[in-house]
Amino acid sequence: MFASIAWFAYDVSSYGVWNYTPSIFVSTGISVVSSIVSTLLEDLPVIAGFIVCLILIDRIGRRVLQAAGFGLAGISLLTFGLYSMHHTLPFILIFIAFAMMHLFHNIGPTNLTYVYPVEIFPTRVRGTAMGIATSASRIGAILGVFAFPLLIGTFSLSAGLLFFAIFEFLGFIVTVILAPETKATALK
Repeated sequence: MFASIAWFAYDVSSYGVWNYTPSIFVSTGISVVSSIVSTLLEDLPVIAGFIVCLILIDRIGRRVLQAAGFGLAGISLLTFGLYSMHHTLPFILIFIAFAMMHLFHNIGPTNLTYVYPVEIFPTRVRGTAMGIATSASRIGAILGVFAFPLLIGTFSLSAGLLFFAIFEFLGFIVTVILAPETKATALK
């Protein structure tokens, strides 16, 4: 349950944001070229988060990193979503919201949703468990990709950001309640 729900929750917001970042940037009035450059710059927090994860994964553990990643990404999206209910989010604030989500995702869930199914299941069922978790993640990816444009087209960018925040908090709750700590544990 944990591996599937966490990966599902991660993919909802991850795929939704990644697929529409350039379009959302252009919608703020910046040029297509600036949007492409800005989208590429979004990879800087991705790399930074990955490095932080590599440094901390065996020091503080998987569970803490994944919970922190989900929780902080959720707080970021919630903050920007609530702010944008009352104000138009200029390009720079949208950029920062997405950059923070990418940073926090890569500190935790981006890397750990792949690690957890491998580490928590014994060899004899590992492939099946990974397949089930991957299937759940793909359903989440489909939901994120189709729901986000519907939400922002029907309601607002705020609705899309708040939608993603819900899934970040779902990932946080599931991690806190169900995730085992696999740091320094041998594979079975």
